[in-house]
Amino acid sequence: MHHKAIKAEIRKQLKTRYPHWQRLTKKEKKAIAKKVLDEVVNNYDLKQEVTTPLEVLL
Repeated sequence: MHHKAIKAEIRKQLKTRYPHWQRLTKKEKKAIAKKVLDEVVNNYDLKQEVTTPLEVLL
């Protein structure tokens, strides 16, 4: 379930920080997604309990 919680966190960050995601080029999207993924994975603690609501994860 942790990988789904990480994905939900990434989606949340992308929506808030990059509201015009559709207008970006493929290269820009890849670079931004990699940066956000690295940031979330480095700050995510796998030992903690998943607190994201089940309907968001599914």
